[in-house]
Amino acid sequence: MSFSFWSCHQKGKKTAAFENVNPSLIENSVADMPVSSAQSVRIAVDLSDEMKVLDVSMFADSVHYIPLETSEQSLIGKVDKLVIRDSLIYVLDRSKNRGIYVFSFEGKFLQKIGNVGQGPGEYAEPTDISIYGNTVYVYDQYTHRISLFDRDGNYLSAKKVPFFSMGFHVFNDSTFVFNTPDADNYHLPALVGYSVLLSDSTWKVRKRGFYRELDKYTAVWIPENFQGQDTLVYYHAPFSGNIFTIDAEGNATQRFTLDFGDKALPEKYLEEANRKRFSDESVQSSYLLFPGNFHETSSWFYFAYLKAHVQHYGFYDKHKKRLWLAGGIINDIFPAISFGQVVGAMGNQLYSVVFPDNLLFASAQLDRDELQEQIGVKGIEFLSTLKEGDNPILLISYLK
Repeated sequence: MSFSFWSCHQKGKKTAAFENVNPSLIENSVADMPVSSAQSVRIAVDLSDEMKVLDVSMFADSVHYIPLETSEQSLIGKVDKLVIRDSLIYVLDRSKNRGIYVFSFEGKFLQKIGNVGQGPGEYAEPTDISIYGNTVYVYDQYTHRISLFDRDGNYLSAKKVPFFSMGFHVFNDSTFVFNTPDADNYHLPALVGYSVLLSDSTWKVRKRGFYRELDKYTAVWIPENFQGQDTLVYYHAPFSGNIFTIDAEGNATQRFTLDFGDKALPEKYLEEANRKRFSDESVQSSYLLFPGNFHETSSWFYFAYLKAHVQHYGFYDKHKKRLWLAGGIINDIFPAISFGQVVGAMGNQLYSVVFPDNLLFASAQLDRDELQEQIGVKGIEFLSTLKEGDNPILLISYLK
């Protein structure tokens, strides 16, 4: 789980990339995003109920794993985002190897979308991706440009976005929503301080939402706080317990409220004046931090939180209204593969990724008899197929 802090804002200064933008074409009809909290599901996080470990079989009926093919053209350094469309797997590696890699559901590498560079069909960084219909949209925060590709990876066109953003989602050809956390969009006075903007395809902003006073709070970006899933976008303000959905009309609905009780991080530690105190060990160990790794399926709500710098896990059964908390997760269904880092959800499935290097290192700490006792003969046979430097394994958990 990663998050980034910015040191300061350039108050009142216009970014050179936007000096020719006409504000009246962008913000003259913007309205505030309506927010409803009447149907919010409250989840009380009580550490007295936390278990040491949680078996995968407690929340999943079965698992399926897909080793993603490794080649010089398909090397993945980090999985920043995962998108599943029509039995194809799209993997975004934002900053390590900077690319969008497409695999079949058998794990075969099919193609890479775009390349690093400055020309048409290229990007300085593939900051975010969104797929609508047969078009793959790729946003580059450094060039403020969205490039369009077909599903075969052929470049179609590009559009310059007239404001700074760190993420986006395409609802349809004429409706886009952008995540603009603590952005220095001073060239658009009516939008300064708003974290979510809904626009049409000409970038005329129709709705603005989730205001955060720039000079008061520390500037922070956590990619997991903004997640697009077809007809909805999930949004979560940094370290808040409130999770919202946003629809294509720009209506925001509070979906979940994580109540950490007296372990909730006080808002004062998010203020710029207290920035150094936020990193103090006393603060990190006294409160539970919820940076924003969460995913909802048809039956479950998953979230991860930090306890004294260590990631812990929550699984909320929406039907039985029951919460399981644990300091770790054990894949007792197929022990050779650890549960990994959750990167996506679809239907009633959770998708997580595990890098083979981690599995090989862990197995090397045991002798063969100990290893066989833990993961069985089939597990040892599986590990023998892995090599250091291989691409990650996608683990699909089919939830109860």
